[in-house]
Amino acid sequence: MNLEGGVWPVADPEPFTIGDPGRAYSGTHYGAPFGEAMPSNTECDGFDFLGWSIRAASIRGIVHRQFSDPRQDAYAVRYSEAADRIVLAVCDGVGSAQLSHKAARCVADRLSGLALTSGLLPDIDWVELFFRASDEVVDIAAAVSRDVETAADARRIMATTAHVVVIDGLAASGPWHGVSASVGDSTAWKATSVEGPSFDAWEQIAKPTSAEEAEFAGNATSSIPLIDAAGIAVQPIDVDPNGLLIVCSDGVSDAFVGGVGQVPLALGEVWASPPSALNFAAHVGYGRRTQTDDRTCIALWSPT
Repeated sequence: MNLEGGVWPVADPEPFTIGDPGRAYSGTHYGAPFGEAMPSNTECDGFDFLGWSIRAASIRGIVHRQFSDPRQDAYAVRYSEAADRIVLAVCDGVGSAQLSHKAARCVADRLSGLALTSGLLPDIDWVELFFRASDEVVDIAAAVSRDVETAADARRIMATTAHVVVIDGLAASGPWHGVSASVGDSTAWKATSVEGPSFDAWEQIAKPTSAEEAEFAGNATSSIPLIDAAGIAVQPIDVDPNGLLIVCSDGVSDAFVGGVGQVPLALGEVWASPPSALNFAAHVGYGRRTQTDDRTCIALWSPT
């Protein structure tokens, strides 16, 4: 930042609010440090390569700060030049289990690593990948408690949702093809620009097709460790040139109902082009009344 005319320019974007931020946004502080290693309050990254841009951020929510609980979300971004593949993973730890931040971190790292090296997209065995990550969470839980023998036992200690997006052929011209694989209510969205430079049209990937499914999706109980494979949802996706794809926890997507409204439109405007990683983190942690959960989002801008 340069000093011009003897005045420092105002740094964008904090405080970044959308609509009424509520009193908790400015009134809830961060509390005391933890007595052991815990996830940082804020984590963010930025990457630019081959015409692609990626921004990622995970923010400790107001409610967790208020009660001195750790951030339970996690993300992973993995890229293989040899395979010409990108993997994006978002995990949202289940709040009712005390050590869910450990499950989220484990699954984000494990699934992204497995997906990066699993061969051609049509050949990926997602059931196997999710169960391998699930088994690792059970092992971690068993190391904490002697009462853990099954996935159901482990869920009482730690559990997480997971949404993974894999895209191949990044060095080629678009459109590009990929796969979305998920367990639970973390979601992915595609954005397009209808008028002007802003992204003002959002489409949910794996959108529920009925009112009953929509209600279930909004109150998802599917999580890792897995009890069975019924909760694994897999579908192909396409990424168009000059587009924006996001993968996010429900702390962000709960305000994206139908892809319309203040939040998706406001974020589509500030994400018309990739911001800095720090500004992206502030955007993800926007202030809005009643939205107090952890927030995690990975955004992928495709080349023109």
